[in-house]
Parts: sequence; structure tokens; C-alpha cells
Amino acid sequence: MKYTICGFQQAELLNLGFDHTDALILRYILDFFNTNKMCQKVEDNKIWFWLSYGTICEEMPILGIKTNKHIAKIMSKWEKAGVIEKMIVKGIDEYILHGKKLSRRGSFSYFTFNPEAINRLVSTSAQKSDTPPIGQRKKAQPGSALMSSPSTPKSDTKDSSPKDSLFINNSTISNDEEIEIYFEHNDWQFRSDGIAYHKLFGDKIPVRKFTGLLPREYITKIDELYA
Repeated sequence: MKYTICGFQQAELLNLGFDHTDALILRYILDFFNTNKMCQKVEDNKIWFWLSYGTICEEMPILGIKTNKHIAKIMSKWEKAGVIEKMIVKGIDEYILHGKKLSRRGSFSYFTFNPEAINRLVSTSAQKSDTPPIGQRKKAQPGSALMSSPSTPKSDTKDSSPKDSLFINNSTISNDEEIEIYFEHNDWQFRSDGIAYHKLFGDKIPVRKFTGLLPREYITKIDELYA
């Protein structure tokens, strides 16, 4: 059995009752989440996101999903599986988009990821190589492409392996400056006392609260600094 599908552990996908459609949509959302083009907000020390169900239908026609209700049903399944949480915001909704604080009025469904569930999906601790034994390997044909370049949809998201995901990074280099740059890119000011301060909303959250949403080497560095 192939160990990973869209960068997720296939065994864990099956354990959750997910299929290839779930894997494709989850990868799309995680890649989109890692940009500044998704409506986000912070509540209860969690980063919540909002996106249009119609956007998923439009940008991934290969799924064959035509209605928003179908996407809503999939998200409901994820919620029941404990992969995401849902929050309904009614009335005035304040959020961040493109690094700017904005507001709107209406009723909106926000979601946040369960870091533990996502970490299980992208964990490489029990993963073996997808490369077949040497005796079973096929020789690459001259001129054959070993890797195709991903296309970029309207949302500027791109396909990524676990190492490119917001949730996991296999790099071993990390220092205080890199952590500070990471938070600055997402409108968070990193402080030496282990607190992340949001420049727009003014939220103050312990950096270690973000460990489920940080590259792995940052988690290690934060643990060293604030254990």
C-alpha cells in the first residue's frame, strides 16, 4: 500500500473514514491556509479560517462536486471525525485578509484544525519509504520527467508534500530570527518572553499554543526556549 496520499498518511486517512476526495480537499485547504489570502481570525487561542465552499467547487472541478451542500457535508464529516472544529459567527464579523483587519455583517462558518489530528495525518514516524526494493525499481527512461511542476490556481495555492506544509517542515535549521520572521509574515510579533502579539487585533497568545500549526523545527526551538 502506498504510504502517503497528497502528503497524508493513507492508513490514517482510512482510519478516519476519509477517501481520496477528502485528501484532495484537505490538501487544498491546508495549502490555502498557508497564504494570507484566506479570511482568518483568532478566538480562544485558536486560528480560525473561513472560505467559500463555491471556491473549492470552482478550483477543483476534477472532484465533480457541483453544490456547496456537498462540501458542507464533507466538512461536517471532518468535524465529527475530530479533524476540525466549527464556529458560527453572526452579526459583525471582524477578520484578517491580505494582512488587513476587515469587518462584515452576516452569518459565517469558521473552522479550525485539530493539531493532534493533523499531526497524525502528516506524521512520518511510522512511515516507510514509498520506493520499492532495488530489485523491483524501474529504470527512468531518457528524457522522462521525474517531477512535474504544479499549476497555480486562482487562490495561488499549490500542491505540496508534507515538508512544504504549514504543519510540518523537515528542515533542521532554526533560530530566533527565523521564528520571528515566520510570525511577522503572519502579522504576529514574536517576543522573547514566549508571547505572540497580533499587530492588528492585539491578541496575546503564548507561542507554544501554536505548536500544532508550526513547522517542526520551530516547535523544537520553542521547546528549547520555553520548556
